[in-house]
Amino acid sequence: MTIRHLICILIATAVLFAALPASAWAAGQTSAAHAGEILVGVRADAWLAPASAALVGQPRSVAQTDRVRVALLKTSTEKMATTLGQLRDDPAVLWVEPNGLVAGAFIPNDPYFSDRNKVYAPQQIKADLAWDVARGSAGILVAVVDSGIDFSHPDLAGIFWSNSGEVAANNVDDDGNGLVDDVVGWDFVNKDNAPIDDQGHGTHVSGIIAAGLNNGIGIAGIAAGVKIMPVKVLNGANQGTWADVAAGIIYAADQGAAIINLSLGGITPSQTIAEAVAYAQSRGALVVAAAGNAATDQPFYPAAYPGVLAVAATAPNNTRWTLSNYGSYIAVSAPGATVYSTYWSAAAGSTYQFLSGTSMAAPTAAAVAALVLSINPTLTALQVTDILTKTAMDLGAAGRDDYFGYGQVDAYAAALQAQASLPPSGVISGFAWIDQNGNSSRDLNETQGVAGVSIQIANAQGEVVGQTTTQADGAYAFTGLTVSSYTVRATTPQGYLSTTPTQKAVVLAYGQASITDFGFVVPTGMTLQAMSVMPQRQQLVVAWEISGGQPDQGWRVLRAPSPTATPKNITAQPVFGTPAAANLFTFRLEDTGVLVGQTYWYWVENIETGEQFGPQAGTASSGVVYIAYVTR
Repeated sequence: MTIRHLICILIATAVLFAALPASAWAAGQTSAAHAGEILVGVRADAWLAPASAALVGQPRSVAQTDRVRVALLKTSTEKMATTLGQLRDDPAVLWVEPNGLVAGAFIPNDPYFSDRNKVYAPQQIKADLAWDVARGSAGILVAVVDSGIDFSHPDLAGIFWSNSGEVAANNVDDDGNGLVDDVVGWDFVNKDNAPIDDQGHGTHVSGIIAAGLNNGIGIAGIAAGVKIMPVKVLNGANQGTWADVAAGIIYAADQGAAIINLSLGGITPSQTIAEAVAYAQSRGALVVAAAGNAATDQPFYPAAYPGVLAVAATAPNNTRWTLSNYGSYIAVSAPGATVYSTYWSAAAGSTYQFLSGTSMAAPTAAAVAALVLSINPTLTALQVTDILTKTAMDLGAAGRDDYFGYGQVDAYAAALQAQASLPPSGVISGFAWIDQNGNSSRDLNETQGVAGVSIQIANAQGEVVGQTTTQADGAYAFTGLTVSSYTVRATTPQGYLSTTPTQKAVVLAYGQASITDFGFVVPTGMTLQAMSVMPQRQQLVVAWEISGGQPDQGWRVLRAPSPTATPKNITAQPVFGTPAAANLFTFRLEDTGVLVGQTYWYWVENIETGEQFGPQAGTASSGVVYIAYVTR
């Protein structure tokens, strides 16, 4: 450093590295559950109580240890909540849970991501697993206070922040911050509104954070969905002044940056920089800074200032990068050796390059912080720091040490911890609707809701935990629910008949939204005029006529093998015929689910009123035949 306190950007000699071992690809987070299946951990010295076993039939053993046997039990979706609750009360049961579903880790199609001769850092910090949880939110703004950015790089398209308070190219300081037309950031070196990279460093840093993910191009940014604010404070000769750096930090904070990345610094402290960092922190920004590349424990600034997340560098295979600074101010470490990222050079233009340094480690940690904030944007900078340090992979000496800090950042563990920091986020919602055809399913044309229906939700213990009424369009919602089993009940309003069960069981996974609808109809006074059952080859044709109401409402056919057996619904849909007269509609249904040589009894039922017409309803009154013999 000279007496002018010039800041050198932190790049060590770029070197190629040999092929790296592939990271272990683990399954993604558990979400949802396989319908009707429950896993039960039973004490090795006990068996399910008879009442528990009777709920679900014969269990199937899926795993066993000296301590526990795990059984897979099957039940109906409707009985899931009840079954889970009752099994939990069995003293033989150690745990009970829905048979969760898992998904494989997201693997992007960016070609260099899967090239182990180029990219290793995202896999080393488990970013590929974290992407199953979050991939960066456009609402999170990361300021890269550096050498600017290559705006034309194809792998950086769409990542740039836009100043909503400024009108482009009108030569007016619209937002009153003293800078004219700072729409995409500011260049404090050349004092203009075009923070264009003329060195490559800032482009490299920005790509580590937010290069396009799954865009089929180049690399994959760790927090690709976030927005980058380029703030140029370093010139083409890799130098910048404390004055420009401080101004850049303050500018980023004033523009609302949640994270400010500083891949720069020096061994001489500056009160001006300290004040700028403190100002940014007072505005809620998390300041992330490189620890330095001199393999020394001499403090490096601004990384060594209070509250700054100081990042040391690791190499492939979770080892320490030998040139990384160390000391008591190190908070965490991150891959910084031979990192492949977006780059700009005068000779090649938009390209990619290997660079090494804590300059690369800092944006890796900043990107993990951005993922954390994308999951829970209500977290403070201190809380984000706490998540990164507590979830870091401990390297070196046990616990915090001066070389790795609290350890190497772990994107997946941090993402899960951020998710756990959220308030309960499960949602059960749905509609009460007019089920015009009475088929218990909400069809596309059935858009009319039922307002004022009382909806109640109870937990697995049967306690009512929420109550509401449907809105004008029939909608209702219960939000902020924890992972558990629930029962949702609807009260049939006066003057309506229900076409669906009015009580439904719901098993809610983390952050899941479950849709539970309830169908109702208004009785229309339709009456049966005639009915016949006509034997045909290997099938029976049921026809009937109704008058009154609408032709697509409320009828179904029931069949039984004898006049005393309980009739069952035939799932085939009836076909409308041409009206025989005004308001008189003919229905026809072909029943192919019958056996040759068998006799069957038929009923038709008005779903809206529950009224049945058939043998038990008295055939003499209508003079029609309800009994049919199937012929060949």
